[in-house]
Amino acid sequence: MPALLEISDFSLSFDTPYGEIDAVRNVNLKLNRGEILSLAGESGCGKTVLCKSVMKLLPKNTRVKSGKIVFNGTDITGCTEKQMRSIRGSKIAMVFQDPMTSLNPTVPVGRQIAEVCLRHEKLSRKEAENRAVRLMAEAGIENAEERFAQQPHFFSGGQRQRCVIAIALAANPEIILADEPTTALDVTVQAKILDLFVDIKNKTGVSIIFVSHDLGVAARIADRVSIMYAGKIVETGTAEEIFYDARHPYTWGLLSAMPYFAQRGNDLMSIPGYPPVLINIPECDAFAPRNPNALKIDFEQEPPEFYVSPTHSAATWLLDKRAPNVLPPDFIQRRRNEQWKKM
Repeated sequence: MPALLEISDFSLSFDTPYGEIDAVRNVNLKLNRGEILSLAGESGCGKTVLCKSVMKLLPKNTRVKSGKIVFNGTDITGCTEKQMRSIRGSKIAMVFQDPMTSLNPTVPVGRQIAEVCLRHEKLSRKEAENRAVRLMAEAGIENAEERFAQQPHFFSGGQRQRCVIAIALAANPEIILADEPTTALDVTVQAKILDLFVDIKNKTGVSIIFVSHDLGVAARIADRVSIMYAGKIVETGTAEEIFYDARHPYTWGLLSAMPYFAQRGNDLMSIPGYPPVLINIPECDAFAPRNPNALKIDFEQEPPEFYVSPTHSAATWLLDKRAPNVLPPDFIQRRRNEQWKKM
């Protein structure tokens, strides 16, 4: 079955007074029907820009350099603003990190949801309002009918995010792009929002790209995971493959930095150095200066994508048949062995 969304060899840059910033570089990404794909990586690696590229919500200094974005068999890369208005909301919806940037602070939340229903569905005002109340309840807002007429400031941060999710669902989209929707929430509320996304996927069949810099969040809800670094996808696999059999040194670093793997009494591990400035990036592995296992070729040539399995690939020279045998960190090997014993 063809992918619902397919991004092929997509590159995008921003023109700035300091030079051209290559924010997205030759990205290949597929979203299948009815799955949650987590897009993970450090802040500034291009996750949000990639999602906004799908929605065409980018500033005027953006330059699409190559590639295409195909939604449901149709190339939408060259769509005009008028054409995109028929796609945004009704076909592809987006949930942003801060709900207060999505909600009008002066308009009751219920009305904001109802307006989306009116714009994209053939409903009367009363039918739209009833649907808005129903969506609020499905998103976990208690006493939805009574709270329909309340402005956003009457809701907590987690409740506002639930309202934004209700807006995203209002026109029955096929895809939801969730851009770090739990980052500003405390751990308890975060867990409830994650469970809500899983519940929505199971009930409606909507496909979700869930953006996060937290692999713990990705592990909780994702069917597949793509790891992004310096504008490129460096590893993709099922959640099981990424968390039990990661192959890229950057993924090892992200996993090592998770509190779950911290040794009692020791400091939390971190990846040394900083991500590169995305101006005039040399033709080599962008992660090489931070990679303790970097090979000479990493500083000379960008690695191709190597396939570990039909569903698992990584762009690292360590997977080349000529490379030395470099083992992942001990905790990853232990998890891999534990997983194999279960099989």
